[in-house]
Amino acid sequence: LDGTRCQIPTSDRRDALRNVADYHYRATLKLGPSNVAARIDLAENLLYFGRYSDAEDELEIALRLAPKEILVWNNLGYAAYSMGRLEKAVEYYEEALRLDPRHARIRTALADAFRRLDREEDAIRELERARGDAGDDRELQATIAFKLAAIHEYDKKFADAVKEYQRHIDLGGPDAAKAKSRIRHIYESEAQ
Repeated sequence: LDGTRCQIPTSDRRDALRNVADYHYRATLKLGPSNVAARIDLAENLLYFGRYSDAEDELEIALRLAPKEILVWNNLGYAAYSMGRLEKAVEYYEEALRLDPRHARIRTALADAFRRLDREEDAIRELERARGDAGDDRELQATIAFKLAAIHEYDKKFADAVKEYQRHIDLGGPDAAKAKSRIRHIYESEAQ
């Protein structure tokens, strides 16, 4: 309290933060075990710290309490995806989209699962639908463009890849430098 900072190593600090958050969420649940919002908050905390199985347990309880809660289905999809259970992730994301068919971020996550399952056509279809649903969200539009570009490049559809990388750049996407590098690489490869 004398103005000096406590020097806690990063991993120890992260563990301390996780434990404090975990304690508070669990204390809230003791007061109201059917509090869906508290369960979702606890699960998101667990997801953030890579405790996917624990998060899944909390989300399964939340699902029984609120089966039409989109956030529960989405977070179950993320947990399954993170644990490599891709088919299950697809099921969860598709259920979330049945509840809200125009949720562009969930549709983008579904496309990621399809891509990891080597279902590129399904991934492209979902990304194109997400693009239509993303509206004026430039960050999401840029993310979608980059993901489409990567798929097109992998499929050797270089003109489409360049177009999508350029769209990412034009939208001010966070990976603009990488997109420029990929465009340069494509042009250099085609010149050979």
